[in-house]
Amino acid sequence: MRTPTLSRLYVASIIGLSGVVLAFACDGTETAPTPTPTPDLAMAVDMAMNVAMPVITSITPALGSTQGGTAVTIKGTGFEQGATIKIGSLTVTGATVSADGTTITFSTPPNLGKPGPYDVVVTNTSGGTTTQTGGFTYFITVTFAAGANVAQVNDRGPRFVLPVDIDKDGTLDLAVAYAQNSVLSAFRGTSAGATISFATPQSRGVNTYPFMVAAADVNGDNNVDLVAPCQNSTGVGSVAVLLGNGTTNPGTLTSTNVGLATQRPQWVRLLDLNGDNLVSVARG
Repeated sequence: MRTPTLSRLYVASIIGLSGVVLAFACDGTETAPTPTPTPDLAMAVDMAMNVAMPVITSITPALGSTQGGTAVTIKGTGFEQGATIKIGSLTVTGATVSADGTTITFSTPPNLGKPGPYDVVVTNTSGGTTTQTGGFTYFITVTFAAGANVAQVNDRGPRFVLPVDIDKDGTLDLAVAYAQNSVLSAFRGTSAGATISFATPQSRGVNTYPFMVAAADVNGDNNVDLVAPCQNSTGVGSVAVLLGNGTTNPGTLTSTNVGLATQRPQWVRLLDLNGDNLVSVARG
């Protein structure tokens, strides 16, 4: 909207008449509207700059047991006092941030039964956060009880060892084939808890050079029998069977020739081949 303003005062004298002429003119100026306040962008930028953004450069070690308790050091920059750490969905407690904000030390929380890689997230108290994808891997710790030496038969060493509960007392025994002396031996298991032990072996001679030993109830009397592929006294391939009597003392030897002198079986498999609920012997 244009507003006229007084611009000049003319005094004129025409034919003896004098008059005062007021001349008004529009000078083309406009009245500016009141401006809308503009946000202070400098202040917003300053607030953003006050949020410290942490940076992770390394995590050592990068793996540990699901039992927890692994001492871990995160190195980087921009870590604030009171920063929180997460491994996956697990929140770390008791973390310590160095005075210069370059290291974080902590012990991993337990993560029982859940091995695998997890993201590590560091979040500062001012809101800045960073994520190391797959930064820490949990693994399952496997431990074994102390081993046990057993009294050996006078032989160069066992050809084959089979853990099996021969006397059905709920504790594993050992059936062992000794090829050099041509015997099968049974070691009764005397283990208790984490303590592994075996009694003195009981042995029975079989045909020449038993290659291995298998166990099953061959004759249906509910006792564990031992079966071994070997040769007979003339070198012909045979299968030796020691019928069990419910103890770890190997039973009476029964053997069957299964080929010529050039056919010496080295493996047997005990299974019901024809579905008659009787154990068959497959040899190879």
